[in-house]
Amino acid sequence: MGKLIKILIIVLALICGVFLWVEETGIVPEISFLAKDPCEQPIKYSLGQIDPQFNLSAEELKSLAFEAEGLWEKSADRNLFEYDEAAPFKINLIFDERQMWTLDSEKLESDLKNLETEHNNLIKQFGSLQNAYQKKLSDYNQQMAEYEKRLKKYNKEVKYWNDQGGAPEDTYANLEKERKKLKDLASSLEQQRLEVNGLATQANQVVKKENQVVVEYNTNATTYKSKYGESREFEKGVFDGKEINIYQYKEKDDLRLTLIHELGHALGLGHLENPQSIMYYLMGEQKIENPELMPEDLQVLKEVCQF
Repeated sequence: MGKLIKILIIVLALICGVFLWVEETGIVPEISFLAKDPCEQPIKYSLGQIDPQFNLSAEELKSLAFEAEGLWEKSADRNLFEYDEAAPFKINLIFDERQMWTLDSEKLESDLKNLETEHNNLIKQFGSLQNAYQKKLSDYNQQMAEYEKRLKKYNKEVKYWNDQGGAPEDTYANLEKERKKLKDLASSLEQQRLEVNGLATQANQVVKKENQVVVEYNTNATTYKSKYGESREFEKGVFDGKEINIYQYKEKDDLRLTLIHELGHALGLGHLENPQSIMYYLMGEQKIENPELMPEDLQVLKEVCQF
């Protein structure tokens, strides 16, 4: 037991010696947020690199950072973060394959929405054409039945008078009027037939187009599910002890949630088990539009800040 104590003393002495030597050489230490009184002094931060491919201004990023820090500060009831343009601790937006992944997925999402809209419009168009077709077809059939009835009666009368060697003058005149009316009606029916067939052709073209859209939609949906269907780890943002690097986000709410998560790491919070927690290692079940700290987040915050 005595030997063990001596060994520990020697090791501690060596460690202290090395620490003191580093300080004496004047080497600048890394940024550290571990103070004697946790959360007593606000963590000062500034904005660093903002890749223009994100299409986000410095003011917009700063505003989102204020909102992100506000969630922690409201719960802790103290000033935990402070923006300082000279602060070495920076928030960066770095464009790489992760954001490209996001842009590609958004494009495919947009394509799917456009195809869905087109499909819905085609369904409405088909319904309208089908209704018009059914009405014109019904009118055509009724008028055709009436035409055939009158034509049959006309032909019967003509045959009768022809068999008699001719019709009286007034009867002949009436038959001639009926013949002209039947001729006009036949022309009208032919026009209606062409219109009915035209509507049928249009409806069939819409159905063909609808089927093409369905095939394209299903193909894109399968591609989307295979590439982008699963939630991803928080590699979209990384706190490395010196700075926060944001690599991926979809919209501003998504970026704000990522900033809240990484600022939590800056405070000293690790990952938690509740999928709805801000500090859960995956994004998916958190409230993105109105983020809030879960009881687990609050508990760890209280432990870290000692309040």
